[in-house]
Amino acid sequence: MSMNQDFSTSGTGQTPAVITEKMSLYLKQTKPWVCFISIVMFVAVGLMVLVALFMMVGMGFIGNLTGQHGGKLGGFALGAVLGALYLLIALLYFFPGLYLFQYASAIG
Repeated sequence: MSMNQDFSTSGTGQTPAVITEKMSLYLKQTKPWVCFISIVMFVAVGLMVLVALFMMVGMGFIGNLTGQHGGKLGGFALGAVLGALYLLIALLYFFPGLYLFQYASAIG
């Protein structure tokens, strides 16, 4: 008995997509790996946020102690810019991880 699922594209003039049992089985086999990769991405995002906060706070203190980077404000400004860059990268990594996790949850 073949369990074909027909995804209708009513009124669009396109041929309907058909998912066979074999296709469904292959998708289900990818679920653990997709879930693992999404969790690794969430951990990477968390580490990036921690590094960003360390850069924002730590580089200001280091700049104050050593007197480099243009005085007190220079070290803080460099740390703030680099920290903000890391936060932006973490934000960009968050959404693919979220979508992968939602995809893994929907596989079945």
